[in-house]
Amino acid sequence: MKKFFLILLVVSIAVLSTGCLTFEKKEYSWDINPNGSGSGKIVFTNIFSSGNNEEDYSGEDFVSLINDYVEGTSLEGSNPGMKKIQKRLYIEDGKLCGVIAFEFDKYSDVGFYRYKGKGPFMFFFNAGDETFIDSNGELAGENFPVVFWPEGTKEFKVTTSMGDPEDSGAIMLLDFYKTWEETGELPEIEE
Repeated sequence: MKKFFLILLVVSIAVLSTGCLTFEKKEYSWDINPNGSGSGKIVFTNIFSSGNNEEDYSGEDFVSLINDYVEGTSLEGSNPGMKKIQKRLYIEDGKLCGVIAFEFDKYSDVGFYRYKGKGPFMFFFNAGDETFIDSNGELAGENFPVVFWPEGTKEFKVTTSMGDPEDSGAIMLLDFYKTWEETGELPEIEE
C-alpha cells in the first residue's frame, strides 16, 4: 500500500518540479477480472501549474510533463505493476486534459487491498491533497480517504480533485500544449 501511495504521487502529474503541476479533477476507473487481473484508466481534467506569486514555473512544469511522463519513462519506472501503459494529452472544453490507460496482473499492483484476498475491495486514494468527489463505492469517511466496494464488484470508479484553477497563481498550460502539438517545440527554460 505504501508503494502505491508513491506511485499515485507520481501519476498525479509530475509533482516533482520547482512549480507544481496539478489538476482540477481526476477520474480513476478499473475493471477487475475474477482472477485479479484487469485494466484501468486515469483521466486528468484541466491540468495546470499552480505557480506561486513570486515566479512563473509553468514552462518548467510543462517541459517536465512532456519529457518525463508523456514521452519519457518516469511513469513506467514508478509503476512496475502497470503493463501496456498508454499516455496522451488532449484538449476538451478548452482545457488541457490527460489520460493514462494500463493493464495489470494483480489488483494489488494498482493499489487495491483485500484482507487475506477475501471480502470487500479497498482503495486508498489520497496521494497528496486529493479531495473526494464521487465513487460507485463507499467512502469510509472524510478523515479516512479509503473507498470500499463489496466482494464481487467488477467495475470500480473514484473521482477526486486536487486544485482549483481559480486560486491565485494558477497558470493554464493550454498555450504551451497547442504550441508543442503544432510545432513539436517545448518552451525554453533555464537550467
